[in-house]
Amino acid sequence: MRDFVDTDFLYLSTKQGDRAVADNTLAASLLLDRHDQTTTSERRMQQPQLDPLWDEGISSFLYGEYEKRQQALTIDDLQIFANENAVRIGDILETLFLMAIYGEWVYSDADGKERTLDEEALNELYAKGRLGPEDLSAFDGVWIPIS
Repeated sequence: MRDFVDTDFLYLSTKQGDRAVADNTLAASLLLDRHDQTTTSERRMQQPQLDPLWDEGISSFLYGEYEKRQQALTIDDLQIFANENAVRIGDILETLFLMAIYGEWVYSDADGKERTLDEEALNELYAKGRLGPEDLSAFDGVWIPIS
């Protein structure tokens, strides 16, 4: 679909072929009509699809484990998942952090108080590189999906 302006005519590309429109008011009206006829799904298809912000495999696994257990996930659970599935605990925590930041999961500390996690906290967690036991001890609470 191409639309461009010539000095005297506006050319509209249509399914029937190009046609020249001399009256700019009519041309603008035709462009608006064609835009209004575009369905929502067509407009959605024209927009780029964004990749998920977190690891979808880890995310699906965590949702599945929560559904299977019907209880909040602890850091001990996450360490077991990491060992059993040959996944770094840091990758699991990063996925949970991102899902919490974007409202998919909630983290509550050991006292049951919901903690707000943000990208700054995630960056601080990774500031020194690979996570160690002392880093994990800061997460003695539970993780729960919102939905």
